[in-house]
Amino acid sequence: MKPPERFPPDDPREWLNSCANDAYFLDCALRHGAPLLTLDRTLSRAAAALGVNTVVPEV
Repeated sequence: MKPPERFPPDDPREWLNSCANDAYFLDCALRHGAPLLTLDRTLSRAAAALGVNTVVPEV
């Protein structure tokens, strides 16, 4: 997978090598300016790189 030509990319799937669900969650958070609730460290790092605030629930 080549890196995106612009950052953040228009389509989160271009940057995040993950499943469609993760890309969808990132896209929704970006479009709505909402924080992302996740325990997934990779998804959390991707969100931070895209400027999305994350919330990590206590387990």
